[in-house]
Order: sequence, then C-alpha cells, then structure tokens
Amino acid sequence: MRETLRDERVAQVLSDDAKIEILRLLDEKGPMTISEVSKALGKHRSSVYRHLVALENAELVTREAGRGAHVFAVSGLGREALQLLSRGSPEILLEVRRRRLSRRLRARRVLVALAYAPAAAFAAIGVKGAAYTGSVHALSRILWLTIFVGLAALWIVAVRRALRKGGG
Repeated sequence: MRETLRDERVAQVLSDDAKIEILRLLDEKGPMTISEVSKALGKHRSSVYRHLVALENAELVTREAGRGAHVFAVSGLGREALQLLSRGSPEILLEVRRRRLSRRLRARRVLVALAYAPAAAFAAIGVKGAAYTGSVHALSRILWLTIFVGLAALWIVAVRRALRKGGG
C-alpha cells in the first residue's frame, strides 16, 4: 500500500487539503453529486468540480451518470490513500511539496538568469564595438564601450532592485 502515494499524480492531488476534504466526505457519506458535495462543504460548484476532476484523473474517485447528474464515489485506490493518510504518512506529502518547491526554485533561477542576460549582451556589444578595427576613431570606440558597459551596469542595478522588491 505504501506505493499508492508514490505515484506523483496521486501524491500531488493529496497534497491539497480541499481535495482530501472532498475525498473524506465521499468516503463517509457515499456517492454524491457535485451539488451535494458543494452544499456539504460550502464551496462553489466550479471549485468542487475542478477538485473532483483532479481526483478522478488520479483514479481516487469514480464517476457515473445517474440521478440526472454525475455521481462521484471513492475508488479502491482512494480508500487506500485515505487509510495511509489516517495513519499519518506526512513524509509522502512533504516529498511532493519539496518537489514543488524545488521546481519553483529552479524556475526562479532560470528567470534570474534570463533577467541578467541583457546585461551580458550590452557588455558584449560594448566590447565588440571597442574592438572594431575599421576606420573609426579610438575615442568613438572608447565611448561605445563606456555607453554599453554603463547600460549593462544600469541593467544589473535595475534587476537587483526588482528582485529585492519581488521577494528575491
């Protein structure tokens, strides 16, 4: 049974308290429609539907047409997952949350690298212009280098301020 929550889809779904609440409700009360679940939990139908679809995609609930609406019930896998949760298996959910945090941090590093990329381009343009060997006066080349290295420095300052402001 421990392998039940090793499936990332299942573990991701069960890392959301609202989905666990819906799964427990269906386990206690039996098969219910979206309207019944939303009334029982005091949540909007669209939110409940979204959670139920995620639970269904993870194969934790089943859906059947009946009573003029779709009826959702806990599947065998859903019961196994609830048993694991009731025994307190937080390490699995922590593992999923850790993966999400790791993904966010990787994405942040990529965004920071992209934020600094224009500064590198400005500096490269400045160096390329200063190294130009055509019929351009030396002072023009120095001015070119100064302008583009200055742009690179300004860009870096702006990015650092933006990252500091944005919680980075």
